[in-house]
Amino acid sequence: METKFTKGEWLVKGSSMSMGSSYRGSFSIESSGFSGDVSDANEANKALIKAAPKIYEALEKANEELAFVIDRYNKKIKDPANFIDAETCHINQLLLAKARGEL
Repeated sequence: METKFTKGEWLVKGSSMSMGSSYRGSFSIESSGFSGDVSDANEANKALIKAAPKIYEALEKANEELAFVIDRYNKKIKDPANFIDAETCHINQLLLAKARGEL
């Protein structure tokens, strides 16, 4: 399925948000990876941002489960050449840290 949100690395400009019972603010998203209809992209970007907390939680949980499965599998394998590395888990951990603003 093709996504309509802005692809590529996002450069976010502006971040004015007011705290309280609702969040308000404005910012712009720039990317060299954009192509397509601006209105479609704006709606898709809005949906992606709205879903971001749940996506974060899902990735965090999936990463924990994947690490557990890899660990169990590797403990059963006798030949280290057949081990599954945890590179995907490491990449996910970096993405989660980036989402938390740590990177």
